[in-house]
Amino acid sequence: MKQTDLKKIVLTSFFIALGYVFTIPFRGVFIGIIPLGSFFSPMHLPVFICGLLIGWKYGLIAGLVTPLLVSIFGGMPPLLPSGVVMSAEMGTYGLVSGLFYHRLVLIKHPTVHIYVALVGAMLLGRIVYLVVMGIVLTFGTYGAYNLISYLKTLFIIAIPGIIIQLIFVPIIVRTIQKRLFLFQGNE
Repeated sequence: MKQTDLKKIVLTSFFIALGYVFTIPFRGVFIGIIPLGSFFSPMHLPVFICGLLIGWKYGLIAGLVTPLLVSIFGGMPPLLPSGVVMSAEMGTYGLVSGLFYHRLVLIKHPTVHIYVALVGAMLLGRIVYLVVMGIVLTFGTYGAYNLISYLKTLFIIAIPGIIIQLIFVPIIVRTIQKRLFLFQGNE
């Protein structure tokens, strides 16, 4: 194993742990009937950053593992159906952000390129969430699939989290790249 691969594995583990830690203040905290985690999406930040900095393979792993880890050890979201569905969604976030950023170079401006990768990942991840939730709820005993309710959660209630991600992810990624020269241009 090359030293670079080991560094990527360690950093991916760090982002998974960060995703777990970021959820601690939000577990069990509700405003009315809506969990605060739905507003701020604290697990998403480290997964996006991992995909953008380290690449699609590691972003995919971080996205798949983080919600399952939080479900199993943190209790929120419940493993079934939410944890499994979020695992598919966030795996898509890590995969697509890494692919779009490292492989699909449409725009030469680095910050704009981050936004293209980020927004593309957000949209595709939410589509995967809706499809997987539909499948799980159709074949499981978890209740009826209410598409409007999930669309509202993913695109309306999550607006504060989306704004936070659009502001902070590019700043964090560009800062790390400039300061540490971390994996720029290679995957």
